[in-house]
Amino acid sequence: MFRTKKNKIIKKYFKGNNILSSILISFFCFSLFTILIKMPYVGDDAYNSQIAGKIIAENTNLIEMILRESVGWLNTGSMRFSFYFYIYPLFYFIKNIEIIKILSIFTIFFSILSFFKFIKIASKDYYFALSASLSIFLLIQLRNSHDPVLGFPSFMIPLICCFGFLSLYLYILSLENKKISYSIISSLLFFLILIMYEISIIFIPIFLVYFITNWKFKNKIYLYYSLPILIAIAIYLIILFFLKFFYIPVYSKTILYSGLEIHTNFYNIFKALKIQLFSTFPLSYILGSILEKKIFLRSIYQDMSFLAPHNIVISILLAFSICLSVYKTSSRKISKNLVLTSIFLIFIPAILISISGHQEHIISDGYGQSYLPVYIQYFGFSILIVYLITKLKSKIKSKILLPILFILITIISLLTQLSNLIATKNLYYLKESYELNKQLYKHDELLRSIEDDFKLVKEYKYPHDYKWNHYMMLNKFHEICSFDIESPFMPMNKCVDTKKNISKPENLWAVAYSIDIDKKKNGAIFLAKIDQVIFDNIDYPIAMITKNLKVYNQRTDSVEIHTNKEIDFMKIIKNETLYRNFDDFKIDDHLAGISWLILGNSNRIEGGWNNYFSWISGDTEIVIYNKYNIKKELKIEFNVFSPSDEKKDIEVVWDGKILITKEFDSLENVKFNFIAKPGKNLIKINTNSKPFDNGDPRKIIYGLSNLVVMDN
Repeated sequence: MFRTKKNKIIKKYFKGNNILSSILISFFCFSLFTILIKMPYVGDDAYNSQIAGKIIAENTNLIEMILRESVGWLNTGSMRFSFYFYIYPLFYFIKNIEIIKILSIFTIFFSILSFFKFIKIASKDYYFALSASLSIFLLIQLRNSHDPVLGFPSFMIPLICCFGFLSLYLYILSLENKKISYSIISSLLFFLILIMYEISIIFIPIFLVYFITNWKFKNKIYLYYSLPILIAIAIYLIILFFLKFFYIPVYSKTILYSGLEIHTNFYNIFKALKIQLFSTFPLSYILGSILEKKIFLRSIYQDMSFLAPHNIVISILLAFSICLSVYKTSSRKISKNLVLTSIFLIFIPAILISISGHQEHIISDGYGQSYLPVYIQYFGFSILIVYLITKLKSKIKSKILLPILFILITIISLLTQLSNLIATKNLYYLKESYELNKQLYKHDELLRSIEDDFKLVKEYKYPHDYKWNHYMMLNKFHEICSFDIESPFMPMNKCVDTKKNISKPENLWAVAYSIDIDKKKNGAIFLAKIDQVIFDNIDYPIAMITKNLKVYNQRTDSVEIHTNKEIDFMKIIKNETLYRNFDDFKIDDHLAGISWLILGNSNRIEGGWNNYFSWISGDTEIVIYNKYNIKKELKIEFNVFSPSDEKKDIEVVWDGKILITKEFDSLENVKFNFIAKPGKNLIKINTNSKPFDNGDPRKIIYGLSNLVVMDN
C-alpha cells in the first residue's frame, strides 16, 4: 500500500518528458547563478567587452578584427575561428553587462539541457539522465582564477559543452532513426566546436566509442550514417597537421601560445593532474582554499546570507529532485559506453591540461583552483557519481540510504552557495570601479565638458582601465598616459615634458577613483586639470598641482568643483585605494605645499585611510618636495613592524647623516624632525634584514605604516 502510494507520487512529480526536465534545469540554473548578474567582467571577458574600443585603436572594423584575431591565433599554433565570430559581435552590439550575464546563464542552461538529452538517449533512462543533470549543480563552483563560469571567458567552455553534447545526441538519434540529416547537423556542430578551442578534441574519442559500438560489420548502413562525423574529424586533423608542420614553421612571426607547450616532467604532470582532478569534486574550492591556507574556517560563517530562507528552499528542492530521480534509476540500464564516456570526460581534459603550458599556473594556484576544462569534467563526474549511487542502492536495501543522501545533498548545495559567495565577494570593487569609469564619460560635468584633444593621466589597475575601454566610452581615440612603466598606456613623456623638473602641460587632465567597498554607492571620481607636474630623477611625478578639481559624489550623483585651493593631485592618486567612501575624502588633506612619495623597494599601499601600510622589500626612500621658497621644519612620523617573530632593523639617513636606527620584532614608532630646503629632499630608509620566507614573490622584509609629514 505504502509502496503503491509512493510510486504514484513519483509518477506525478516526474512525468518523463522534456518539458519537466527543462523547467527543473532552468529553475535551478537561474536560481543558483543569479549571483553572476551582480558580477563584473572577469578575465578575458573584460577585454572582449572592449572590442569597440579595440576597433577604434586599430582603425579597423568588426569583420576585419574577427579575421585578424582568428589568424593571429593560427600564428600561435591555436585554432580559434568560430569563437570570435560569436563573442566579438555579442560584446560589440550589447553594451549592458547585465544582459551579457543573463546570456551567460542561458549558455550554462543549454549546456546542461544538451547533456540531459545526450544522457537520456545514451542510457535510455530518463531518471538517470535527470539525476546526472541536476547533480551538476552540486559541482559547478565559482573560482577566482581561470573560471569557465565566472569569466575567463565565461562563454567558451559552456558553449563547447552545449554543442558537443547536442552533437552526440543528434549522432545517436541519426543511428536510431536512420536519418542522415541528423548526422550532417551533428557533424557541423562538432566541427564548429573543434575550431573553437583545442580542448574540444576530447569529444573525438567519445564519438569513436559510440561509432565502434554501433557499427556492425554485416550492416554497413551504420558507416553511412557515421560518415559526416568521420569526415569532420578527418578534415580537422588534416588542418591541424598542416598547421603544426607546415604553416607555423614557415609563416609564424609571433610567439607560440604557451598553453600548447608540452611538459614532460612526470612529477609536475602528476602534481598538476591531482590539483585539476581534485577541482572536479563538490566543495573543492572551499576545501582546497583551506588546505592552501588561502581562506580560514572562519570564512564559512563570516557571511551567513547563504542560509537565507530562499537558499535553503532551493537546496531542499534540489536534493528532493535528485533523490526522487535516483530512486527510479536502475543501474542495470547503464551501458559501459556511458561509464567510459564519464571516464573520458573526467580524465582527458585533466591530463591534457596537466601536460600543457598551463601546468605551472595550476601548480602555483594549488588545490581548490583549476583551469577552464574543469567545466567539462563536471559532466563526467556527475555521470559517475549517479552511477555509483545507483549501484550502491541496488546492493543496500535499507530505506535509510535516500534520507542520508537527501541530507547530504542539501548540505552540499548550501555550502556550494557559500563557496560562490566567498569566491565573488572580493570582486565587488571591480563592478563599482567599472560603474564609476562609465560615469567619468557619461556625466555632463566631467569629461564630457572638456574640450577636444585633451590628454589623460590614469593609473592602470583593473581590466576596464585598459585604453580600449576609454576609446569605447568616448567613441574616439585620445591619448592616455601613466607614470607606471608596466602600464599599457603611453609613458608619461608622451603627455608631459619629463626633461624638466617642473613641467607646465597644456590640456592635461588626471583621474582617480574612490570605490565604496561597503556597497553603499558612496564612491567618488576625482578629475583635475593639471597646472604643474614636479618630477624626481626618474621621470616619476612627486606632485601634480591643480587649481581645478572636480569631485563626483556617487551617492548624490553630483559634482563639486574646487577652484579656490591649490591641490596636489598626486596625494589623491596615491591614497585613492584607501578611501572607503566619499566621506573619507577631505580637501584640506591634499593641499599643495609639502608633497611626499615613497619610492624604491616599497609595494602598493594597503588598508584604509586611517590605518594604511606598505610592505617593504629592501632599501627605500621618501622623496619630499617643498613648494615654498623658504626652508620648512617638518615632522616625520611612521610605524614599522615585522611580519614574523624575526628581528628587523632600519637606518634613516638624510643628507649623509644617520638620523635614527631601529631594531624591532613588533610594532615600533619612528619620529624625527628635519629642515626641508626648497625643492626636492631625499630621506633614505636602509635595512640589513633578510626577507621573510613565506613564499610571497614580493620578498617582504618589514611593513611601514601611517606615514605622516607635517609642518612642525
